[in-house]
Amino acid sequence: MDPSLRLLSTTWFPIINAIALIFGNQVTAEECTVSTSQGNVRGETIWFTYDGSPSINQTIDVFKGIPYAEPPVGPNRFRKPVPKAPWETTLNTTTFRSICWQFPEFDIIPPQSEDCLFLNIWSPSVKVT
Repeated sequence: MDPSLRLLSTTWFPIINAIALIFGNQVTAEECTVSTSQGNVRGETIWFTYDGSPSINQTIDVFKGIPYAEPPVGPNRFRKPVPKAPWETTLNTTTFRSICWQFPEFDIIPPQSEDCLFLNIWSPSVKVT
């Protein structure tokens, strides 16, 4: 990865997300399920408002911890990611999963694990509101 992109993704994206969540206003949450090539995924639809510039007032779908590869442990350690096998039941993606091991920069560290190949997705709502 380009070092400037790595800095951007590791430094600014979490800060931007934190600012949006701190200053935004989540009013309600309801379940939403979407179908993917790997299986169904259940997340949350939230109403999000932000009175800054630009102003935001819409529903968004939030999916936390969608696995994109098999855990990089055992024979998969230090190798290219192996695509995640499809799942048969609906995957609950309403909570964050572990982050990859890293040197702590802050006093509060989320759970860390080698099993950390997950995506968190915030998207305009797929439902018509």
